Amino acid sequence: MQNDSPSPSKTVHSKIIAEAARETLAPLGAFQRGRSRIWIDDRGWWIVNIEFQPSGFGKGSYLNVGAMWLWHEKDHFTFDFGNSDTGSRIAKFVPYVDDQQFRAEVLKLASVAKAEALRLRNQFASIHDAARHLPNRARRDENPWTELDAAIALGYVGKTFRARMLFKKIERLKPSQEWERLVQEKARPFTETLDRPDDFQRIVRETILKTRKLLKLPDRLDLDLDRPQLSSLSRWRFKFPWQ
Repeated sequence: MQNDSPSPSKTVHSKIIAEAARETLAPLGAFQRGRSRIWIDDRGWWIVNIEFQPSGFGKGSYLNVGAMWLWHEKDHFTFDFGNSDTGSRIAKFVPYVDDQQFRAEVLKLASVAKAEALRLRNQFASIHDAARHLPNRARRDENPWTELDAAIALGYVGKTFRARMLFKKIERLKPSQEWERLVQEKARPFTETLDRPDDFQRIVRETILKTRKLLKLPDRLDLDLDRPQLSSLSRWRFKFPWQ
């Protein structure tokens, strides 16, 4: 992601992007991060990241939209879950030709971003939904980070057996790269408290609050973590590789 302050040469088309995003995304409650091309839809325990990403080869914009889980303490924004097969990139590069052309194209990008943000909101209306969707994604991608996300969500909603299987898989990693060691390090406090539900949930909440502070997100009294599950129990009927 880029710095908050655009360079003078990019001011004109960055202003068009900001205006189009404000017109389309602000009514959702999303807000711009400083003067950057990043807009945030704050869901409490997670956020939707919306980035009108620049290119180093010319004026214009890509569009990236994805969920970021706040239960990993960090001071930078990431795309942890995207609905596209290519990750969070959901639109091709739109070049700047002139103001009129670019505004029309960026309004289309903003509309696509709005639709994707609403879809993610619906997909992860509660942490129960995360605990239902993320294990499937973890099984498909075989990515330790996604496995950790799935384990945390499962642990929070009391699916301890399923969470433990994923935590053990992470523990069995033989790290050859720094990011693999980091996954194991991030997993440790959750693994150690998995059999103590109150402590586990407390660590999740405290980590989210720390991350929100590091990211300079607005203060919130309610993280929406304990919203009742609205879906039926039948939505839990999916297969795990160890079943």
